[in-house]
Formats: sequence, C-alpha cells, structure tokens
Amino acid sequence: AAIKPLRGKRSLTANSYYWQLLGKFRTMLGLSATEAHNIMLDRYGTLYAEDQFVLLPKSVDYLQEEIHYRPIPNRTVEKNGKVWQAYWLVKPSHLYDTKEFSVLIDGLVSECKEIGIETLPPDELARLKQTLKGD
Repeated sequence: AAIKPLRGKRSLTANSYYWQLLGKFRTMLGLSATEAHNIMLDRYGTLYAEDQFVLLPKSVDYLQEEIHYRPIPNRTVEKNGKVWQAYWLVKPSHLYDTKEFSVLIDGLVSECKEIGIETLPPDELARLKQTLKGD
C-alpha cells in the first residue's frame, strides 16, 4: 500500500457551500439533487479503486442511484440476453479528505460558471478552501 499524506476531513463550511451551489446548478438544469450530485461525483469524484468495478444492467440510470458510479468507457458485457455496463465505484463525498473535496468544489464552480450561475469571487473561494484545512 502506498503511503499517503495525512489530510483532514472536508469542512462544514465548504460542504455547505457545495450543497448550496449544487442546488442552483440542479435547479437551472432541471435535475434532482441525486442526479446533480452524481454528475459531479462522476466527473470530479474519487474512485475507491480503479481495479474494482461492478456490472449493472445497461438499462439502469446510474445517476438516479444512491450509490455513486462512474461508467467505464467501452466496457459492456452481454449475458443471458442482457447488456451490462461496467462501473467504477466512486467514494461518497462525506468520506473525502480536503484535497478530494477541493477538486469536487472546483469542478462544480467551473460547471456553474459555464452556465451562468454566480459563484464566490476567486479570493472568497480561496478563503473558503482554506477552511478545508480545519473548520
């Protein structure tokens, strides 16, 4: 096992901002909270392990699931007349350390800016991310 630097847990302040901004994102796009959160975790989340995956029927809408998945491109299996898609498991955000949560917030901020949602100014965002060091 690799030795990793010790990092703190995500902060409540940053978590609150994430969910507030995600609410604006989902409202603008007409998504449920689960869909919007899963989209962010799919794009910016941390995988449990790249060498572990699950198979779900291709017909399953993984963005509606409470467990978080990221589709593995071009990895399908046909079995018993059904098509199955391979997915990596994505860690739930409440388990993220400060670096992982910072990546998630940066991704959400970037996506919000692209569709015209106002976000914190860069200096305030930097201050908020400082709270990730210890709320």
